[in-house]
Amino acid sequence: MNVEKAKRINKMFSSIAEKYDLLNTILSLNRDKSWRKFVAKLCIGECLDIATGTGELAFECLEYCNRVVGVDISEKMLKIAKEKSRKRNKTVTYVLGVAEKLPFKDKSFDCTTMAFALRNVSSIEDSIMEMVRVSRKKVIILEFSKPRNRIIREFYFKVYSRFIPIIGGLISKNKEAYEYLPNSIENFIERDDVIKIMEDSGLRNIKAYELTLGVVTVYVGEVS
Repeated sequence: MNVEKAKRINKMFSSIAEKYDLLNTILSLNRDKSWRKFVAKLCIGECLDIATGTGELAFECLEYCNRVVGVDISEKMLKIAKEKSRKRNKTVTYVLGVAEKLPFKDKSFDCTTMAFALRNVSSIEDSIMEMVRVSRKKVIILEFSKPRNRIIREFYFKVYSRFIPIIGGLISKNKEAYEYLPNSIENFIERDDVIKIMEDSGLRNIKAYELTLGVVTVYVGEVS
């Protein structure tokens, strides 16, 4: 595990934790809620939400699962998630930890989820292997992706992505964090590469669902 990257990501997300939910809604044009709902409907039984952040996906998964645990590297994010759980009367267990080395026994959960964090981990391979290790049935990953349509892709990276640091910087007071966002998406591996890593990790019957013109992709794999 790249400890320095983990520290850098932890510091960055902790610095924007207070405005994280608001900016997700603004910068996704309010599509983030439907993306999380799509993922939650695929969940079953006992669920582990990795890189849970402020708990929004974990809350959504509660609608379809009988138990949800959220794990995150940022204590500040988890503090916000716990407070939201208390206010909304949502029973989610929160644990401090990293995706590359989850603090759970093998086959502890029916499914594992991860939303918008695969770009940020120090090792994609180790993170997915850990998701497989602690899962009994399913691994579900929601991540930004590059639109296949050339016109939409160019607009996304040449026009829309220029506004992300401006809006994000104004609201969060951390422009650097929102300069990182579009860069991390543009430099992220392609869909086929994600699927290949999932296959190499032992997952089968892998499906990739492209949402909102391919801006995000949901990857679903069954545990062997």
